Amino acid sequence: MANMISPQTTAPARALRWLACDAIAPRTLYSGHDRLERLAPGSALLYRGRLWCLVRTSRLRVPFWGVKQRSLDTFDGEPYALLLLDGPGRGWCLPRVEVEALLRRNAWPKSQTGEYKIKPANIPDAVRFESTPELLRRLDAFVALHLGQRRNVQ
Repeated sequence: MANMISPQTTAPARALRWLACDAIAPRTLYSGHDRLERLAPGSALLYRGRLWCLVRTSRLRVPFWGVKQRSLDTFDGEPYALLLLDGPGRGWCLPRVEVEALLRRNAWPKSQTGEYKIKPANIPDAVRFESTPELLRRLDAFVALHLGQRRNVQ
């Protein structure tokens, strides 16, 4: 009994299984950002195109997620999307601009440890997705928008 393996999967493995696709790649090292893995324990850090995807999963009947401020700060101007999954192929996809807008409005309570407490009631319905293909279309749109903004600045 002492050596029994828990039936629970780790959050990164669960996130990959719930998204059920190879179109989003797991990242462990990427140009100086290897510390991201340590800053987001229990998260999956994925990459699509030029977009970081910080994935949090919730198996609770009433979903709930915690995201540390320092995890978000690590991206330092790079594009990212926060994916909050509540089941296979389902959840919320928030691009960086939406996350920052919600933080400015204090939509997510922040604990003393610097972790934002996120509930579905505190997330706009417009960012909800119900399938992995729908999520991938949104991520591709974010990448295209970000690249277009970068070209206009240069």
